[in-house]
Amino acid sequence: MPPRRIARAALGAGLIGALAVPLGPTFPAGADTAPAPAGPTRTVTLLTGDMVKVRPVKGRLPLVTVTPGSGRKNRTFSTSIRPDGHVVVLPADMTGLVGKVIDPALFDVTELIEQGYDDARSRELPLIVQRSGTARAKAALGGNLRETRALPSIGAVAVRQPRAKAPNLGNALAGLRTSSRALTTGVKHIWLDRKLKATTLPAGARSATALPGSARGAVTPGSARAAGKLDRNLTQVGAPRAWGAGATGRGTRVAVLDTGVDPDHPDLRGRVAETANFSESPDTADRFGHGTHVAATIAGTGAAAKGERKGVAPDAELLIGKVLDDDGNGTDSGVLAGMEWAASRAKVVNMSLGGDPSDGTDPLAEALNTLTQKHGTLFVVAAGNAGEISSVSTPATADEALAVGAVNGSDKLAEFSSRGPRTGRYAAKPEIVAPGVDIIAARAQGTRMGNVLDAEYTSSSGTSMAAPHVAGAAALVLQRHPDWTPQQIKAALVGSTDPATGGDAFERGSGRLNAGTAVTAPVVAALAAPHLGTSAYPAHPALSAKIGWRSTAGAASLDLSVKVTDREGRIISGVASVPATVEIPAGGSNHVAFEVKAPKAPGLYTAEVTAKGGGVTIRTPVTFYVEPPSHTLTIVAKPLPNSAEGKTTAKAEIMNLANAAIYSNWTEVNTEGTTQVRVPAGRYGVLGKVYDTDGNGEVMRGAIAGTPEVLVDRDLTVTLDGSVAKPVKASVQGLETKEVTTTAALLRTLRQGSWATMLYNGMAEGQTVYVQPMGGVQTGSLKAYGGHRLTAPGKVYDLIEPFSTGDPATVITPADQARMAQVEQRFAAFDGDTSMDMRERRVGVTPEGLQLADSSSDVPAGSTRTDYLLAPAGTIWFGYGAPRTIEWVDLPPASEFKPGSRTTLTWGRQPLRPGPANQPNLTDNQCQPAQTARTRGEMTIALVDMQARPDGWDCILDGVKGRRMALSADGKKIGEYDGDSHDRPARFAVPTRAANYELTYENDASDVLPVSVRTSTKWTFRSAAPSGQESVALPLVTVDYDLALDLLGKPTGKPATFDVPAGKSLKLWTSLDDGKTWQSAQVTSLGSGRFSAPLPKATSGQGVSIRVHATDAKGNAIDQDIIRAYRIR
Repeated sequence: MPPRRIARAALGAGLIGALAVPLGPTFPAGADTAPAPAGPTRTVTLLTGDMVKVRPVKGRLPLVTVTPGSGRKNRTFSTSIRPDGHVVVLPADMTGLVGKVIDPALFDVTELIEQGYDDARSRELPLIVQRSGTARAKAALGGNLRETRALPSIGAVAVRQPRAKAPNLGNALAGLRTSSRALTTGVKHIWLDRKLKATTLPAGARSATALPGSARGAVTPGSARAAGKLDRNLTQVGAPRAWGAGATGRGTRVAVLDTGVDPDHPDLRGRVAETANFSESPDTADRFGHGTHVAATIAGTGAAAKGERKGVAPDAELLIGKVLDDDGNGTDSGVLAGMEWAASRAKVVNMSLGGDPSDGTDPLAEALNTLTQKHGTLFVVAAGNAGEISSVSTPATADEALAVGAVNGSDKLAEFSSRGPRTGRYAAKPEIVAPGVDIIAARAQGTRMGNVLDAEYTSSSGTSMAAPHVAGAAALVLQRHPDWTPQQIKAALVGSTDPATGGDAFERGSGRLNAGTAVTAPVVAALAAPHLGTSAYPAHPALSAKIGWRSTAGAASLDLSVKVTDREGRIISGVASVPATVEIPAGGSNHVAFEVKAPKAPGLYTAEVTAKGGGVTIRTPVTFYVEPPSHTLTIVAKPLPNSAEGKTTAKAEIMNLANAAIYSNWTEVNTEGTTQVRVPAGRYGVLGKVYDTDGNGEVMRGAIAGTPEVLVDRDLTVTLDGSVAKPVKASVQGLETKEVTTTAALLRTLRQGSWATMLYNGMAEGQTVYVQPMGGVQTGSLKAYGGHRLTAPGKVYDLIEPFSTGDPATVITPADQARMAQVEQRFAAFDGDTSMDMRERRVGVTPEGLQLADSSSDVPAGSTRTDYLLAPAGTIWFGYGAPRTIEWVDLPPASEFKPGSRTTLTWGRQPLRPGPANQPNLTDNQCQPAQTARTRGEMTIALVDMQARPDGWDCILDGVKGRRMALSADGKKIGEYDGDSHDRPARFAVPTRAANYELTYENDASDVLPVSVRTSTKWTFRSAAPSGQESVALPLVTVDYDLALDLLGKPTGKPATFDVPAGKSLKLWTSLDDGKTWQSAQVTSLGSGRFSAPLPKATSGQGVSIRVHATDAKGNAIDQDIIRAYRIR
């Protein structure tokens, strides 16, 4: 990777939020190298054009590096790790737009990676842009968005943003600055076009490798077709009773938005009236199997099972909208388009799909509510398969959606079924449950979804399977009552359920679907599952609503009762009452007043109102929330000294210190004191930033401000006081230095993990980092760090030092200098070329994982520099050196430079040669190769083409050709590989027995390098399978070459030295004719695996090639030829 792409933002801010789980162990103080990383580096270009790299690290906070987009230098960035582990990077110039105009998910880097929208997997960022009644939105956003489809239900358009043109959008958005300004340009909202998926579970016990063929006609003896009776899920939901009453769905249409359909399946032949494709697949054919299974559960005829395996509404017509592709995935915009199509054609729409949990205000939910009201269409939506509290996914979270959870054959809530309450805005979601475990229905030809029974049927589980039972039942009710509204159908289904077990109304709604009762009951509910809202502290007023019932036949008298329970199922007496009876007129409806007093304990409650009469029992779950002791927190910002009026921006993060799940959020803060949040009583940290800007979003100065701990036991005000903040700075006693970069960080260590806030300054002209003086803490601990790079002629000081917020200045005394690590930096001119500078970078990471010191510079090739490092014990440093003459980066292993140590590092070393990079490394670079290792039956070979040192690596040099790898065991060839094993490791199946292996590798870099133009390497080693599931590094011998060249690439006349780990012997040959002839050299052993030998004198224009044969103490060996290891210019 070109070194110019590795940079840091000027005055970039980092905010690392509390973790939900404790941090793992940190590095021991005496560690020399970093622990194994937890995962690869991912790069994400934000919609603003700013680039973010995230590297998970075992035992530490993840490494997060932000590089501003083109034309966006000197921007400020706030980086957070939320309690759920998500990394969020927010440019400061977007603060006034996020949440109001811009979807926060567009800055949730973890979410973007999970959605597959990192740079490696997506060249475009999909967006949904909602307009405010004008057509100017595209022009206002830089004019580079590619429109894909209109979404009239929400007044929006789906667009794609090319990554390469993202800075144009970033600069356009920065010009908007506020939501009111955005509205004047026609931009109302910008959402991430999220991905959705089918809500089915993977296949269970049956093995996919043993599935029957796809030919139709064969019958598995154990299948339900041979049993001669209806599948239990149909009788479980009372479908036969509804059929017996004449309700089969005839005359109704049900739209299925899914993966398409197999229209030739016997159960669906002739049932599909219309199809349309909104996915990225070429047509509506179902190549996944999900849509066919769902459609047959709704309206299958059971023809392939001789009529015994029907859908719930076997006479309904089907409309098929393919919104999910052949892998079961789709996008918000594709699903939205399908919803608009379906709502205009059908009164019932089934959606066995879902995205992320939401509060019901996202684009899908908004569209569902709008389409329901416009077309009178009921959307039946699967709740999701997360199986956790508050995990119901959109669009099931929409107010108008009928969300469906899953139960097993015993009416017990399935473990996988997503549970409520709805996140953010409390309500009972799902409102109903239906069978969703081991449901047998039609198998699309050739597909393998679920556990295949035979050519025609497959069994699957999920809320995807539960939802179509309810959609089919809705068609039955619609047939009986074609004039009913979606709300009336929803209420009838929810009110006529049978009891289910597991959880409460927030997790399973009113109970399990009973289609027979919904169709035949003489009285039905008029409301589905109303939520009364919040009884607010401290008054805790009573909550009320009207509860009603509707007659479908004659007059009825209903006996009423109510039972209030908390989330644990405990009955709360004396807080609610209803009249003893209510009279329902024939064909009419009636309502009663319902009021509930707030129970003493805060929390969520359910009041189940039961009506009995006319042979039916109708349950209406009414939910409400009692607010715990809560108070209003007012947050105000005060400008930094000498700030111009109206040029101050600020933001703050508020976190409950006992439990981040109670409250953790961020907010924009103004200087007028109108920023208010309501929080439950407790101890909180309120930490934020105050920025002094130039009015165009560019930050001139920034301060960390607020309070690390405050007891919120009443309404109170917290000030982000920039007016008293003090500059964070460093100096060396007795030496004039220049401060190049400064980082300030506050680290709160809490029971749940760590919370830190950081501010980084690239020291553009006039920029300074400040910290507001703060008091102590009672909860956990507080540390303050300063990270600095200071420069003086021929010297660099990289410092990470604790400070007091009352006095954040660091002065390096002579005593401090004595304990500094000293690094002699040698910047060799690669191949003697001094025409371009070298680029160097160093990053310091504290034991807690704070990336505080991160500085880079251009250095003249052929020069030296003395660096001094001072940091807490256990701090790990990593970095790189890069000759600017070639597109190549030298990345050595990370290490700890111990106090008082002396180290020499040479960059631009020669020769370059292939080798493994097996030493665990700490880095934010995405090009770190896999370990060259083996398991019991497989070897993974990942060789770096151009290593400057053992275990070092680069970012893959383009233009290397002639790669040839071969592996043999005991003289028998195992396999060959001609690819780039650094980027895509070679994998070979190997025997478990001990064997003598030979690995050979050749490459040719002559098109891109003037030296080290060709290499040929043979490793011989002995290896046996490790025990269990372990993976062990292969014992490949490496040689560290020091060819005794000066900083201009010229021989010094001294002998070359060769270091071989655990080395036993070394032989050397040299060549002055690019390997045509070789001469042996006299090698001297220096002990401890170190050897020396003289190199031949070459004349101008000649290259010196080297060949080594080295062995280690265990008999493993390396034979390596490097053609033109160096040359005389």
